[in-house]
Order: sequence, then structure tokens, then C-alpha cells
Amino acid sequence: MKGEPRTLIAVHYADLNGFKSINDSYGHPVGDALLSAVGQRITRVIRSSDMAARLGGDEFAVVQYGIETEAHAQYLAERLVTVIAQPFQIEGHTLNVSMSLGYIVREAGPDGLDHLLGLADKALYASKRGAGRVTRYTPPESGDERAVA
Repeated sequence: MKGEPRTLIAVHYADLNGFKSINDSYGHPVGDALLSAVGQRITRVIRSSDMAARLGGDEFAVVQYGIETEAHAQYLAERLVTVIAQPFQIEGHTLNVSMSLGYIVREAGPDGLDHLLGLADKALYASKRGAGRVTRYTPPESGDERAVA
């Protein structure tokens, strides 16, 4: 209805840069402890109404529900990248990783979470190609969402 605020959802897809070398250099127990510490930092940054999950390997997703503006998603994306860039103390080692992140913002509606994760993943790959550490998914001009962000 006219005048009612939009209800937006944001899906963030992130992975760690430098994790493989830490896992190879310090072993899987240290790598596992680092992944756990990353998950804890993510959980401390998000709201209680948001959802975070480790998708596998060094990939994580965050879903923000009920945000009012796209700026809220951009702020969280930048905050996550900043928080993860701080050194970790794991089993006597100071470890540094960074995070690449892609996200999409949509009005709450019929799009399934798998679809939104796929689009956020495309934005993540754009981040990893040098477009920046945080990339918002923007549909291609053709309107075909199968195209790369």
C-alpha cells in the first residue's frame, strides 16, 4: 500500500581470503578453531533477528530480515569485513584473514533463499575478481539474472 515502508531482505555470501594457507601451515585443528572464531565474530555483529550459517569450507552466509533501507545491508557488509580483518589469537598464533563478500537486497517476496544465495554468490565472485571486498548484486541491464554481476 502507498505510504507503507518496504520490507527488505538482504542475503550476504562471504568467504575468507588466506584461509587455505593458514590451514596448510598450522594444521586442521587451528583452521577449525579459526572458522569457529570467525563464526563467533559474525554472530556478535548481527542482530538477533538475523541468521548466520557456515555453508561449508570457509564460506558463510548472513540473512538480514526486515531491514528498511539498502544502506542497512551495505553497513552490515562493511562491518563484517572490518571485524573479520582484525587479528585472531588461536592456540598461541596470531592469524590474519580477510573476507570477500557479496550481497543482494530485495523486497521480501517469493524469491527462494537458494535463488538469493546464488545471486549473492555471483556478487561475491565479483568481489574476488577485484571489484572490491564488498559487492552488491546488481541485475544486468538485460534483466537476465543468470548473467554475472
